[in-house]
Order: sequence, then C-alpha cells, then structure tokens
Amino acid sequence: ARDLANKADSIAEKNLPATHAAAIDARVLLARQALEREDYAHSESILRDALARVHAAGDTDRASIDIMEQLAVIETKRDHREQALVLERDGLAERIRRDGPDAKSVAEGYANVGAGLTNLGRFNEAADAFERSAEIDRINRPPASYDVLSSLSNWGAALQAAGHITAALIKFREAEHGFAQLGGKPRRMRAVNLQKLCVTEVSFAAPATAAKTCAQFLQITRELAGESSTLMSLAVRTEASRLIEAGDLDGAALRLDESWQRLPDRPENQESRAVIRYVRASLAWLRGDAAATREDARWAIDHISGLAILWGARLSARTMLLLACADGPHAYCSVTPRKDLEETIASVANADDPRLLYARTALARQDIDRAPALAARAIGQAIDHARVELADDHPWIQAARFWRALALDHAGACKAAGDALPAVDTAKFVNPWLREAADAYARGRRC
Repeated sequence: ARDLANKADSIAEKNLPATHAAAIDARVLLARQALEREDYAHSESILRDALARVHAAGDTDRASIDIMEQLAVIETKRDHREQALVLERDGLAERIRRDGPDAKSVAEGYANVGAGLTNLGRFNEAADAFERSAEIDRINRPPASYDVLSSLSNWGAALQAAGHITAALIKFREAEHGFAQLGGKPRRMRAVNLQKLCVTEVSFAAPATAAKTCAQFLQITRELAGESSTLMSLAVRTEASRLIEAGDLDGAALRLDESWQRLPDRPENQESRAVIRYVRASLAWLRGDAAATREDARWAIDHISGLAILWGARLSARTMLLLACADGPHAYCSVTPRKDLEETIASVANADDPRLLYARTALARQDIDRAPALAARAIGQAIDHARVELADDHPWIQAARFWRALALDHAGACKAAGDALPAVDTAKFVNPWLREAADAYARGRRC
C-alpha cells in the first residue's frame, strides 16, 4: 500500500498542479500510510501540506474534512485529546456546512465527536453525540442497516461508560437483534457489540442470559477473526470474567492464562495485558491469596494508561490493592492505596454508577473495627447510589448489605444489624463476592 501511495504521489507531482484534486488526494493517501506506520510526524507534515493546497485551491469542501479527521487521529495518538476534539468538531461543522444538518455524512461527523468526547471522559456528552449520529443514520438508512446498528452500539457504549447501565443494555440488545437479522457472515462490529453486551450482562443481568450472549461472542469471534487474533484473546478474557461472577474460579483461571498466552509482550498489547492482570488480581483475592492480589494489582496499575474509558479497570485494580494491603506493609504497598482509590472514585462523574459499589464498600471495610458506625453509614450510602441501576436482589447489593450488617454489629446495633441482612439462602450462593461478604459476616459477628 505504501509503494502504491508513493507512486501515486510521484505521478501527481510530475503531471498535475499542486492544487489539483487528484494531487491532493494522493498526498492524503500518502499521509494515511504514514499514520498506519505510526510515523505521526511525517503523516502530520504531509497532511499540513495537503491542507495548505486545499486552501490555496479555494475548495475547502473537498479534502479538508478527511485531512482534519486524520489530524485528529494523530493528536489522539499523541494524547493531545483536547486538540483532537477541536479538529473533530471542525470536521463536523464542515460536513454540516457542506451537506446539511441531516445528511448521511454528518452522522459520521457526530460519531467522530462522540469518540473524542469519550477519550476525554465526557461520557454523557459523548452519548448525546452518538444519539444524534444514530438519529441521522435512521433518517438516511434502513433501520436494520449496518451503520444504524453500529451507531446504536456506540451510543450504548457511551451510556455504559457514563454509568447508565439499564439504558446501555437496551441499546446493545437492540443492536444485536438487528445484527442477527442481517444474515450473512458476521462483521467485526457485531462481535464488538456482543462483547459489550456480554460484559454488561455478566455484571448487571441474569447469569443465564449472560452465558448465552458470551458463548455467542466466542463463537462469532472464532469464526470472524480466528483463534490467534487479538479479538479472540478479548473473548477469552471476557469469558473468564463471566466465570468469576458465576463462581467457577478454576475455569476462570484457565481462561485468563489462555488469554494471556494469546497476547505477546508487545507495546500494542500492553492495555489488554494490564486488564488481564487486574482480573487476575480479583481472582487471587477471591481465592484468598493476598500476595498474588498485590502483585497483579500493582502490575495492572503501573501499566494501565490514562485513557478515560479505562477508569473501571483502574478502579478495580486500586480496590484490589487496597484490600490486599490492609494487613500490613508490603513491597507493593509503598504507595497510598486508600488515597488513590478515593481520588479515582471522586473523579467519576456519575455518583450512581453501580461499579462504584464494591470500591466504596472496600473503603468502608477498612473502618469497620475502628469506626463501625461511620462504616455502616458509608456502605448504606453506597447501596442507595447503586440502587439507581441495580435491583435489591442483585448479588452486589446483597453483598454490600452483609458488610453493612457487620459494621452495625461491631457498632453494637444488634437489631439494626439483623434487619440489615439480606433475606437470602446462604447455602445457594454462587456469586463469589456475595459468598465473601456472607462468610466475613459469619466469622466476624459479635451480637
């Protein structure tokens, strides 16, 4: 591809004016090849030259949108996210000016802006942008078209990142229903949507539903990308998370090992390997191995980048480190795990995001012995926030109620502690987080 782009640019340089549309297209194509090679400086230099040619030609409608959006990709890769968003907004404005507010091309412009807002952690605004993208796609395309369904999936991902889990599930399921109706060989976006749906159902929906969705994700990923693909590693890791929630810790361990082995130690795999390590930290904690928890959590924290969309991974890793460092000083605890976790929680815009429940409870657990009434109040507040998205019978809510009952018990409020207990049959527990909390209450109760 690079050889062809160089040849096109050379022919244009010899035979066409610099401002000719085909000459500009050749420059943009050459810049795209440099961008694919991650030669950002060279790509930007070519794009700036192409943009100057566009302006000199007085035809800003033509290639300027493509150029601005490629420059936005470069700024994102360089971690200049605010600059990237400016370029994405400029590209959207140019599309609207050229084609009108409801034109087919404008949907892509809103999607680009949504991606830029997501990179900045402005998830509610991103959801609005993706919603507008979906609306415009629906105006211009059949309801079951690939573009409309992809827009729905992107909208759902922004809603999920913003903590609006119920609304996100609706979008993911609507998209999957549409993808299933399209027929033919599955495309990558269907696999990606299934992954989002699988992850969301694992944590927030019925286990049986999650098992079916996750199995479908594995099957389609295997068919689409093959056993050796990065996407397959993601599918296997996602299945490991499902098995943890289902209480199959041994099966989850095997899946995590398999996922790790599929990812060679290369820079482009760093994020994925870090996510595997934080899931391993959770698994080690549930197995009672605090030392392994500390090692895996610390590794994950050190290798997870600052991308806003990864806040959940940072939250989980820091929660595990806090819990595993509670029994004394250790090599991996030379940081300030409590302060780091508190700052991570405070940075989340939606206080009702249910993913905060376990982290908030973990913080309160550190106070059960020295300030039990304060701990009980904090856990109660955490439960109230989580109930915005979670039902009272959700395992996370029930687990938190056990921790709150233990805090009330240590505060001497025996009747309140009894009233706080969830009405569940402990013999039928499957979820390991609920088992952890119930066992802690049984061992630590004083009343």
